[in-house]
Amino acid sequence: MAACSQSKWTEAEQDQWLKICYENFVNNAVDKEEKAQMKDLCNCMLKVTSRKYTVEEAADLTLEQERKLVQDCNYTY
Repeated sequence: MAACSQSKWTEAEQDQWLKICYENFVNNAVDKEEKAQMKDLCNCMLKVTSRKYTVEEAADLTLEQERKLVQDCNYTY
């Protein structure tokens, strides 16, 4: 069951996940304030995702699952 996974992510796996998140969100942000918000969102998303899923499970998340994780970070889009 994916929601019960307690796999520890390595530092390299976390760095790679953040890199992808930054490329998708932060690099597309328009202004400084928005970039800061997107960086905070990526850091929160990493915490929530790594707590709930293994690296392998996180790679296969659906858009709906990702939206739920974003909501867990008190951010909506």
